Amino acid sequence: MKNHQNFTIGPAADQDQAAEVSLSQVLDFLSGIRKPLALGLVGGLVLGLAGAMTFGTYKSEMILDNSTKTIDFSTWRVLESRLPSVAARALERKLVKPEDIEHYKRLAESERTPGGSWLKKNVSPTFLLSKSDFKNFAAMSKESQDTAGVLILNLVVNNSDTSRENGEKNLKLSTDFIQTGSAYIELTTLSDSYDQSVKTIGAQNKSKLSAAEIEISYAEKKASNLEKLRIRFPSNASFGSNQIIDPKDSAAKYLPISTQLVAVNSDLNNLNETIVRLGDQQAKQKILQDFLDRVNPIFATSLNGLVLSEKLLAVEDELRKTLDPQNIKQQNTLDGIHSDLVNIQTRFGTFMERSEITTTRSGMLLPGVMGAMAGGFLALLLLLGQRYLQSIKMKSKMLLALEVV
Repeated sequence: MKNHQNFTIGPAADQDQAAEVSLSQVLDFLSGIRKPLALGLVGGLVLGLAGAMTFGTYKSEMILDNSTKTIDFSTWRVLESRLPSVAARALERKLVKPEDIEHYKRLAESERTPGGSWLKKNVSPTFLLSKSDFKNFAAMSKESQDTAGVLILNLVVNNSDTSRENGEKNLKLSTDFIQTGSAYIELTTLSDSYDQSVKTIGAQNKSKLSAAEIEISYAEKKASNLEKLRIRFPSNASFGSNQIIDPKDSAAKYLPISTQLVAVNSDLNNLNETIVRLGDQQAKQKILQDFLDRVNPIFATSLNGLVLSEKLLAVEDELRKTLDPQNIKQQNTLDGIHSDLVNIQTRFGTFMERSEITTTRSGMLLPGVMGAMAGGFLALLLLLGQRYLQSIKMKSKMLLALEVV
């Protein structure tokens, strides 16, 4: 029995001793490589921080004020969809400085671009009322909520770059483009509305004018016949009646001739006034057409709406000099053009104030930790590989020694 117990206990003791030897080897190994491992950790940390310093991004931000309600939700959606085409057109016409071409390519990215619209990703409108505000203002009428909900307080424009200087430069370029491009879109919309007015209202006025002239000829003939009847039947000229009858009704022929004459002459006066008004509208359309003929070539020279507005105001001033300053109606037409141009210029220029640029840098902690972990892991792999090669060499030497023996 004792021999049996010694036989079973002996191997277990050997296994425990082997385990103790293995653990001691691991501890000895870690103790031996602590300096190289520490150097790997420090080296990885340094490389991680250096990479963050070299390739880290700067995020620049600027706020465009919209307190004058220049842009609402629907207006911004239109501008957001049309501004990329303005940037693309600027590139096609070679109106962009060489150093700004790359950023203009980003500005030209639209919803159809694989990466999506740059403007949609980097320009965020701040609305007057947020979702939480709607809950707090439950007593507010639905109409008031809808009106306030689409109002925009400001536009927050962002730009990220590995260089602080380039990031801030491109941010300023972006805000310049938003203002000047938006003004350009508004000017083209205004020009299109003028052109539509000239074509549609001009054609309608011609039809109304010819119809009024035909009615005048009938009314004049009717007045002439009534004058003849008044001379022929003088006793009927002043016959009165307490019954109210529409002069255009079929029973109006039984009214006194003088009453019928008054009605016909009133119609003639109204028709003459209509013709004068239509003539004034035709004169207005002619001024608008003259203005369009002068400014259409100017639109091909620039896509900067603020610059174009100055040029268009100069054209309006030149056109004013060719018209009679005493003609109030003509001057009023030019006053309307002047008001439209100044409105666009001030909305996207003077009234849209900018904040100072604020720039922040991406965090350094994560790159440093990742670098240290990578450096330590790489050092550990190298040391393990070195020990493995050494063990192979030692085994080779032992085999050679056994062969010699």
